[in-house]
Amino acid sequence: MGEAIERLHGQRLGEWAEVLAHHFGRTADGARAIRYLTLAGEKSLRLFALDEADARFRRAVELIEASPGAVDDAALAEALLGWVRVHYYRKDFKEIVALLERYLPRIQALGQARGHALLLFWLGFSHAVALRVAQATPLLERSLALGEALGDEECVGYACMGLTYAHLGWGGRAERLALERFALRASEVAGRRGDVYLGAKAAYGLAIDRLLGGHTGPARAAAEQVIALGRSAGDPRTVAMGLCALAYVDALPIAGTLGSPPLVARIRLALATLS
Repeated sequence: MGEAIERLHGQRLGEWAEVLAHHFGRTADGARAIRYLTLAGEKSLRLFALDEADARFRRAVELIEASPGAVDDAALAEALLGWVRVHYYRKDFKEIVALLERYLPRIQALGQARGHALLLFWLGFSHAVALRVAQATPLLERSLALGEALGDEECVGYACMGLTYAHLGWGGRAERLALERFALRASEVAGRRGDVYLGAKAAYGLAIDRLLGGHTGPARAAAEQVIALGRSAGDPRTVAMGLCALAYVDALPIAGTLGSPPLVARIRLALATLS
């Protein structure tokens, strides 16, 4: 049946990914089962069906482990890239680190490959948000170097965004300028690619860094940039992220008290937008 679907719907196989994953999962064709499980996982992820996506990526990786030689490590990287995004949406950075450190030798064996660069980004970014700067920085620098060597703008943009967070709130003027350069470079890539998520995360990181330094004017401008990106894309979660950053600005003593009307109003608006 699977072969018939492939012949009839060769240009629309993504629509049949779940059926094909089920069919080939009951055969000895491990390579096809892995391919369609990964496609089905991506489809579930786009629909934010995280439990389904988790199960499909998990099964794909299990089959890769159980079928040595069925697929190359590029297929493993593709499945892992989907799976780490499931954990990201769940805010489970601990699991991202555990998963990628387990497969790091195989990831590194990919050499100059897009999957290698992006997985290094996710590992470094997960360390950065946990404030493990010493672990995050070299991983993100390697991700950036790989992206530049490949000429892959998306890899470069995400590595720069990760390095923005790795430099967040520490060091002196040189570190602040480095963070600004990384955030600007990520924002430029985001603008060219129409990547609202990347642009918003870069601007949010810049807002928080400026806020930690007590520079409320630049912090407010960066937070308003996040809101503008969210509104232009019709993305309420990005708008809420920017509103929360503005609330943090208003929470500083020099900007107002914790009970100030602007702060309370923005918190309420952010919560309403997220609900």
